[in-house]
Amino acid sequence: AEGAAAAAALVGDSEEEAEAERLGLLLTKLFLFCKRRMGSATAMRFLAATRQVRELGGGMMNFFGGPPQLDELQEEHLREAFHAAASASRKEGIDAAAAFEGLSSGASTEFDAEVASGATFLADKGLPAAQPLLLLNGLLTRLGDNFEQEIMQTLSAEVRTVQRLVRTGKLTDEHQDVYATIANATATFPRYNEALLQPIDKVVMAGLKPSAHLGAIKWLATPPAPPSPPSEAAPPVAAPPPAEEDMYAYGGGDEFGDEEDGGGDGGDGGEGGGDLEQLLHPVSKLLVLDLSQPSHVALAAAAVEAAEAAPGGRVRLGLLQLGRGPAGGECTPEHGHACPPMEHLRKEEAAQRSRVGFAAWEKLLQTTHDFGAARRLLALLHAAALAGEALTPELLASAVPEAFSAAETANLIAGVKTVVAPHHAALCRSLGVSAAPAIVVNGRLVDAATAGKLDAVDLALLSEFEYKQRAQAPGATLVRELVGEDAAEEAADAGGAPSAEEFGQRSDLLMLAVAALSRGAQAAAAAGGVREMAFRPESLGCGAACVQLAGSGPGKALELTAVLDPLSKEAQRAVPILMALHESLGLSVTLHLNPSLQIDKFPLESFYRYVVSLEPSFDNAGRSLSPQLDRALFSSLRTPQVLTLHVDAPEAWLLECTEAAYDMDNLRLAELGERRRPSRRRDGVETTPRGCRD
Repeated sequence: AEGAAAAAALVGDSEEEAEAERLGLLLTKLFLFCKRRMGSATAMRFLAATRQVRELGGGMMNFFGGPPQLDELQEEHLREAFHAAASASRKEGIDAAAAFEGLSSGASTEFDAEVASGATFLADKGLPAAQPLLLLNGLLTRLGDNFEQEIMQTLSAEVRTVQRLVRTGKLTDEHQDVYATIANATATFPRYNEALLQPIDKVVMAGLKPSAHLGAIKWLATPPAPPSPPSEAAPPVAAPPPAEEDMYAYGGGDEFGDEEDGGGDGGDGGEGGGDLEQLLHPVSKLLVLDLSQPSHVALAAAAVEAAEAAPGGRVRLGLLQLGRGPAGGECTPEHGHACPPMEHLRKEEAAQRSRVGFAAWEKLLQTTHDFGAARRLLALLHAAALAGEALTPELLASAVPEAFSAAETANLIAGVKTVVAPHHAALCRSLGVSAAPAIVVNGRLVDAATAGKLDAVDLALLSEFEYKQRAQAPGATLVRELVGEDAAEEAADAGGAPSAEEFGQRSDLLMLAVAALSRGAQAAAAAGGVREMAFRPESLGCGAACVQLAGSGPGKALELTAVLDPLSKEAQRAVPILMALHESLGLSVTLHLNPSLQIDKFPLESFYRYVVSLEPSFDNAGRSLSPQLDRALFSSLRTPQVLTLHVDAPEAWLLECTEAAYDMDNLRLAELGERRRPSRRRDGVETTPRGCRD
């Protein structure tokens, strides 16, 4: 009896849903009829009438000014509203009764295609069909009961965004397609996928850390596009259209960059990071797959399509073999289960197909980085997975002749013996991926099994989202620090480009840096924003270029870690302060030396000495010894250049020179004569000399 009641309830629910869907389609057809035959004003009047005819008159709520009560929508409500709107339009030659009957019964199919296109549009763009939505310049807003306020808030925010684009010169009168310009200048994407468009505190981070196994991954990427010409030399032109006709804006800002700019300017690197793809791949995407599964191979093919369509050099793609047991996982002896002989054989054949597929993929990338060859290989793997057949040397050689010959492929297949390649297994363990397919983008872990059926548009969305939100700003900073702001232009002028090894090293470095920044931002979010960024001391191991000073006393609980370029102004200023803090407060100090790899000018042009002691000293009479002890001494200065001596003090300090034997702004050592020790006194503190620079 209970089962029959439950079945009847399910049938009733399905019937109600079918009736609601029918009325919704009919309402849409009537709206389109009014708009096409009687004008937009009549169509809007029809929508308003559908609400008015459902309002229940009288009642205490209406009497006291409360919201009107509405009847459930029925076909008679639509009929009444349609007739009222048609009568008010006074359009001649329209039989409202006949039109309604034709649309209601399905005899008239004039608007069926347009009505169906709406559902297709929602499904194609990933928009929820059962919830009211607002798209304002592509910015998606979910509407609730308080929709009037939500619409006004969205409108105000978009007005501020457009004003900022005008103020920064990204939107001008010369742009012909204003909408496309706004879309390209903000974090706008061709599809909405809630599982992919997640803020930093919602994403899952994989255990991506520096490892020698990363160097064994073979990457597929498009070559970088030619450097863009200087902006001042280019005349204003119309903005290029977005990749899709309809784009959707993400409501967040650049999480590691300039938050006010809302995720960048749609260019290739943001401020100071132009032509970023000339020097590294900002987005590193690892797919952890089993190439014996047709759905996994289809995901790899979609990723290849998305990477090929991305701007040149922006995305690199790698495949990682999903770590499975020799018999496919669950029914293995180590799990306490024994597979039936045929089942065990079937699983072993599938595992062998996956191993051969990955060996063929890596062999392909050792020979060529042609996307066409990669697509043909994946198509062959997909057909083999569907048929459950093993790859043969003849098939590989015929499908991808530029990378495989029959003899080489036979040796390749015969040489595949191990269950999983060692570097694949080690990386899977470190990433925390074991059984389900996954996508790792700059350290972010996306479970491909729970993210829905992902196609090339979704994967392009994921790459662009991660680029604008988390990779663009750190990448621009990394380029400035490693190679300088004009490195791409200088390389182009010289007719050269970074080597493949340099390109890979920089891309690895950015991938690891973005992953570390994301983990730190998540820790800060979990702590309620109390600490802006939190890294554990063991996150940065102390190697050969590292110095550690053990703390003492209560200060030992505080660990101060600094990363400095030894030939820099900051290092000269910071190191004495670190020593003073260690000696006075007992802090544990760790110093990592991070020298610049390219030096194009003399690195040290200023020299610093630390003067003020954190521990005051007194003589037997109780007088301060600071005038005698707080001094700076520069020795072995041998230069014909004019030197300047000044005190580098906090901005809040007011200092003046009270006594000096020479002009401290124009010191030439060769002209000092017998007295080679110029001195001056500032506020009672003698310096001999305190700071000299060219």
